[in-house]
Amino acid sequence: MLCLVLSFGTKASSQESAECSFNAATTQQACQPNGGAWSVSDRPAKSRLSPSFLPPPRSIADITAILDSEKPDPATLARMKSAADAEPADGLSQESLAHFYYARSEARGILGRSLDALTDSRHAFTLAQQDSSDRFKMRAAMAVASWLRSTGDYHHGIAMVEQLIAEADRPQTRGNLFPLHHLAVSNAVAMGDLPRAEEHLRQALVLIEEARSGSPRWQSYRIRGSSWECSIALMQAMIFYAKGQFREAETAYVQAREFRIKSIDVFNKLVNTDKDVPLVSDLQRQADGFLLSIAKMKSRRGRLAEAESDARVALFSRLKADGKYNRLTTPYVTGLADILNWEGRFAEAEKLVRAGLDIQRTLEIGDDHATNANALSSLGSILTGEGKSDEANKVFDQLDEAIATWDAPQRVALLSNVMRMIACEPRPLAKPEPFHCGNIEPW
Repeated sequence: MLCLVLSFGTKASSQESAECSFNAATTQQACQPNGGAWSVSDRPAKSRLSPSFLPPPRSIADITAILDSEKPDPATLARMKSAADAEPADGLSQESLAHFYYARSEARGILGRSLDALTDSRHAFTLAQQDSSDRFKMRAAMAVASWLRSTGDYHHGIAMVEQLIAEADRPQTRGNLFPLHHLAVSNAVAMGDLPRAEEHLRQALVLIEEARSGSPRWQSYRIRGSSWECSIALMQAMIFYAKGQFREAETAYVQAREFRIKSIDVFNKLVNTDKDVPLVSDLQRQADGFLLSIAKMKSRRGRLAEAESDARVALFSRLKADGKYNRLTTPYVTGLADILNWEGRFAEAEKLVRAGLDIQRTLEIGDDHATNANALSSLGSILTGEGKSDEANKVFDQLDEAIATWDAPQRVALLSNVMRMIACEPRPLAKPEPFHCGNIEPW
């Protein structure tokens, strides 16, 4: 098994700056301007929003101080590249070779090499068919389906997931039905096929009702039930969000996060006795991801101060756990930028989006990667909001070039940006240029 180094950078010397961590994210705490945490008892007795809410500081100086203080570590990047480029040793058994490719797919994914990760996960899945356990076969198959989803191949992704669902109803793999249905919902929503997403949710609800009833087929519910319930709530949240039902989506994300935190408590007690328990660090990252989603739902409902507070807590937690130079940290940086953009704090939002792009590019992740492309789209929108139309158009042109090889539906979805249209409208053209506003597809 490869030893993967996830964080690429040297941590800030002042640990207090990042102490708003996972504990703060799960115990009703919020960040002080100096990076410490307020508990509920420290908060003012009265609040116009809610008794437990403390508005965030009207500055991101504490966040930028942490981001600016952490510098890239070339030695760590070299180790990450080494893991991603490793070759299998001679004489490995078929099962060992399957595990090698599975691990290398994760190493390549960390560096944003999604197509390479997909190729390796397919090798692992093929090799696992003869000598590996049913659990590892399913794990390898789910990795393939996940990378298909990540690379935008939703049709093949959902087809594979539905085949796995048909095969998973057996003792060693039955619990995977819930994350599989969740993956199917994710693909279906991305395809715009809400009836198909709702059908998978309906099937999952039938299964969870049976599991809750104490059926002998679901004896693992007492241990893994909180994780399965988390998948149900997450499916509901995704469908509500796709329908624009932000209040209901927020409630479902809150439930998903509560179930995930409960599962962390359960798995923490089993980590030394059960080799199949998931990594607690991954579960904590998921809990922070749900908190960021909660923040997004609040921002769409106009509760911007609360949204910013939640997004800050999630970002501080990830900076402490994963460090700045980590592909998995970038969405938290740009997620807070999105909320600042909604608040009209364009200069601060611009600073964070540029920081997110710097993380990705330092890791040598190209602008054709979905995270970079979305960041470029956001940056163009923010610059438009600042009245910097010329700069915005240059960014949108960069985006156009970066995603030239994307499938048409994905390109249209990203390029149909209303702020891009606004930026283009007053654009004076002294001579023809590669991109014109007429190239934008209508909504």
